Amino acid sequence: SYLSPSFLYGLPSSSDAAVVPRPCGDLLANFSRSVAHFVNCFVSNARPITACQGCVNEYLKVGLIHEEIVLV
Repeated sequence: SYLSPSFLYGLPSSSDAAVVPRPCGDLLANFSRSVAHFVNCFVSNARPITACQGCVNEYLKVGLIHEEIVLV
């Protein structure tokens, strides 16, 4: 059977016509940006040790924003 991504993540699908509340939308946008920055850093430092040393701040930022989302 087909499972939509919104079902897998517990998010409303477009057919639910639900609007994400502003604070949640802001958190999700911040999370998306922080993940993108982390991935960019990790790809730019493609060697394991370099990536681990050079992307600590980006990794920690992703974790902090994730915790904020979980607490909402």
